[in-house]
Amino acid sequence: MKAGNDSGWRAGAGGLQLAAVLRGVVVGLITALTGGVVLGILTLQVLAVETHLQSIAGAWCIVVVFAGALAAGRRAGAKGWLNGGATGVTMALIAAGLGVIALRSGISWLSLGRNLAIGLLCGAIAGTIGVNLD
Repeated sequence: MKAGNDSGWRAGAGGLQLAAVLRGVVVGLITALTGGVVLGILTLQVLAVETHLQSIAGAWCIVVVFAGALAAGRRAGAKGWLNGGATGVTMALIAAGLGVIALRSGISWLSLGRNLAIGLLCGAIAGTIGVNLD
């Protein structure tokens, strides 16, 4: 009989690693900032981009979550789905919070739930890929 907790859910040792999630969030925020600058420049230079701005921004948000969760999974080294999913959910909550602050309006629970589900799913997939890199 083994002594101690071998369930895998403890911090570190293959469970949820806050340092990995934090790294993923930082990578995601840097990716979002870079994409925002590029998208802003494109909008100023090409008028056709403005008509598709909402679709491009939505797709970029998925890329941001994917990049952050990939970095989190790679840093964690194990349970990439858990660390990547936590990164995706954290990024979705940050985006929702910034949206509420910037627009000075409430948030739809349906929209928040959808964004959390997309963040969790995309993050879990990217985290699993991140663990298997190298």
